[in-house]
Amino acid sequence: MLKPPFRWFTRVEFYLGNPQIDIRIANHLHNLCMYLEPEEFSEVGITSYNFSKREWNKAFCDWLRELSRKGIKIKVVGGPEIEAKKELDELVKEGVVIAKILESPTTFHVVYATKPKQLWIEEYHQKGLPQGVHYTSNPMKEAWNEYLKLFNIYWEEGRGIQ
Repeated sequence: MLKPPFRWFTRVEFYLGNPQIDIRIANHLHNLCMYLEPEEFSEVGITSYNFSKREWNKAFCDWLRELSRKGIKIKVVGGPEIEAKKELDELVKEGVVIAKILESPTTFHVVYATKPKQLWIEEYHQKGLPQGVHYTSNPMKEAWNEYLKLFNIYWEEGRGIQ
């Protein structure tokens, strides 16, 4: 099982950059689609526990399609269970996302956009709502490098979707 880079944790705060928004539990009022605003021809990486049907719903899939129409490359990694297999398969077939499946699930999730640089970190997300969510539109260089490295480790350990 992969371990997140805990050296960025402190007893009182989790610091990514300034400004930073801390969300105790993300829900329909605070979700990824409301915060992440990548520009055209950016790259977005998304980590998922099991591609749950609740999260990979029509609205989220439509948001991914809209990003793709803007020329944004979208990489998703998660699993090994895939609840929303039909939805994920459709997105892959349409060329909206490139997906990889992990051998074992991760509960620490990294989401990033490259232009402009943005980070969305979920300290814990298994089933249910993500907890300990942090977003910044201006990540510190060290945080950016560390979490992009972690996403790339997840990506390299994943296998292509079948």
